[in-house]
Parts: sequence; structure tokens; C-alpha cells
Amino acid sequence: EGFGSLCRIASLFVGRALIAGGTSAAGTCQVWVAEFDAALSLIERTATVVLKASEKPAGEQLKGVLEPALAFLQQVTMPAVSFSGTLEHRRMEFLSHWAVFYKHFDSDVVGQVLQRLIHVIESPPAEDAVKLQRRALDTLISLGKQGALRPAQLESLYTECSRLAGKLNPAARGKLIEALAAAVAACGNLEIARRSQI
Repeated sequence: EGFGSLCRIASLFVGRALIAGGTSAAGTCQVWVAEFDAALSLIERTATVVLKASEKPAGEQLKGVLEPALAFLQQVTMPAVSFSGTLEHRRMEFLSHWAVFYKHFDSDVVGQVLQRLIHVIESPPAEDAVKLQRRALDTLISLGKQGALRPAQLESLYTECSRLAGKLNPAARGKLIEALAAAVAACGNLEIARRSQI
């Protein structure tokens, strides 16, 4: 219950930052970005410890952690009223931190996170394009290393790697391949024959 309450309180600050940041003057907008960052940092510091404690033994305690964690993820990924490169960069950092939860969520949730990252990799916003593309790739690598991608998402990533390979510069292409390799290595449910093919 304590973690759920903390998520709900932090969600209020996140929601306010996503809305108010778009209606503020440029200088004031940075205040809302800072509030967004502070709310995420507060949850990130406690989430991993709380999740590990609730996984053993799994049961109602785990459910009580996963439900607010999913709700908080959904709040964080809501569109902002106006674009901020700093906010988007911090949002993708959060998606990396939240990878420990993805194995517990429905595959659709993980698929949406994957597609969000692929979109930034393929078509990064004009503001801070290189920085945001690099952050999206680093987050994707983190998801792969932590075993967050299931066989279905891994197949999707493989398809996207094949499609995007010729569009990316060598550095970005290398990171994309690294993400795929990490995901293959960490995906225990992937058939051995398919693992060798990829």
C-alpha cells in the first residue's frame, strides 16, 4: 500500500508537469521538467527494492506492487502538451529503469514500449535529435540485457533491425545490433534453432 500511495502521489506531479509545461513560458517550463524528473527519481529509488521484496513469495503482495507500477508507467508515457527534449530524454531513462517490471506486464505493454523506442530511433525529433536517438538506443540495449523482451517482441525487434539497418549511421546501427544481440542472449524462451538464425 505504501508503494501504491507513493506512485499515486508521484503521478500527480508527473501529470501536472506534462500539462503545465506546455502552457508556461520557456523559463518556467524548465521548472516543470525538473518536477517531472524529481517525481520519477522518487519512484525509481524505491521501485526495484519493493519489487524484489514482493516477488518472494509472489502473490497478493506482488499484485499490489505491479498494479501501481503499471499505472505509473502509463502516466509517465502520456503525451506532453508541448515537446521538451530534456523531458523526453528523462522519459526514456525511466523506461530503462522500469525494465525490471516488464516481465510481469502483458506483452502488449512491452510491445508499446518497444515501438515507442523504435519510433525515436527511426525518426528522432528535430530538437536534440542525436541525443534522443542515442538515449533510445541505450534504453533498448538495457531492455535486452535485462531480459525484458519476450520471443514475440524479439522477433519484432529483429524485423525492425533489418528494416532500419540501411537508414542509420554506423554508430546507431552498431547500437541497434548490440540491443538485438543482448535480447537474444537474455531471452530464455527463444528456441535454440531460432536463436542461431538471428
